[in-house]
Order: sequence, then C-alpha cells, then structure tokens
Amino acid sequence: MKYIVLFAFFGLLFTSCTDDELDPLRKNQIKKGSYLALRGTAFNNLFDDNLYGGAGGFSVAGSVDQNIVIESDYLSEDQNTIGSVDVFVKYKNTGNRVKLTTIPGSNWTLKTNSKSKNGSFTLKLGDILTATGVKLADIPATDGDLIFSFFVIELDLTLTDGSKVPAASIVNSSLFESALFYPAHKLNYYALK
Repeated sequence: MKYIVLFAFFGLLFTSCTDDELDPLRKNQIKKGSYLALRGTAFNNLFDDNLYGGAGGFSVAGSVDQNIVIESDYLSEDQNTIGSVDVFVKYKNTGNRVKLTTIPGSNWTLKTNSKSKNGSFTLKLGDILTATGVKLADIPATDGDLIFSFFVIELDLTLTDGSKVPAASIVNSSLFESALFYPAHKLNYYALK
C-alpha cells in the first residue's frame, strides 16, 4: 500500500508540472501536422556546402533579376485546411521582418498518387531588396569564415478556420529535419560572390 501511494504521488507530481516553454513543438499553437515540408531544389540546396546550408543563393555581382523557388508539401491530416501563406523577409537575423507577399492556398494542389498537396512559388531578389530597403551593392559576399550575409525567408501559414501557424512556432526544427519533414517555415537565402 505504501508503494502505491508513493507511485501515485510521483505520478501526479510529474504530470502536473508541465511547462509550455519546454515544449519545442508548441503543440498549443500548431494544429496536428499543419505545416509545410520543403521539397525540390531548395531542399537539395540545404546539403550543398557552397550554399552554407541555405535554401538558395544569389550573386552579389549579379543583377536583381535573380530568383529563389520554394517548393513544399502541405502536411496535414485534412488537406483542405490550407488557406494562405504569408511570406516575410528580413536581412540577417537583425533586420526587421517585412511582409513580402501572400500566396493563396489554392497554389497547393494534390498531384496524382500523392497524399499531400504540393505547391511552389518564386521570390524575386529585386522584390526582397525593395521590401527590406537593402541595396545589392551594399551586401558583402558570404565567405564562410568571417562574413555571413543572407536574407531570412519566413512562411506563416493561415488555415481555413482562421488559425495561424507562424514561422516562430517552429522553434526546434531539428526535430523535423529529414527528407520527409524538413520544415519550409524559416529558410536562409545567402549572398555569394
């Protein structure tokens, strides 16, 4: 009897002491499985040493006509819940987060023999520069040792019921990082020579 009371006490102690800050998935903010998984060239770029783990890169010696294509699968139990995706950008992690565009949920469609909707969209470097107020000529090229120049692309999901899955809610993306589940909510776009 003494052991039963002791186990009950510790069971209550451990189940009642939950801290939302210790939940890396922020389950109270994200609906089950409602996020974008990175696909295509941007996903392949993550493993390119010349891109420093970024989803893409642009040449500081090039023109503002350079693009980055973001392809993703919508992972959710209900594939009809994607309402829209707000795209935000900021220069490095110190710049202001600025809204670039909104992509409608209809951009993600179900392909033959697939269980997840897939969609892609293109972001123009010129639009990113205009939105952030940064000039291409003022950006130093990333050299991998001393300088890391990049734009952060953040994707906030709005579901059809009005709830949001902000990029900030994916606080420990390494829990997802695999070929199937790598989140597309926060990506780096590096400045290269």
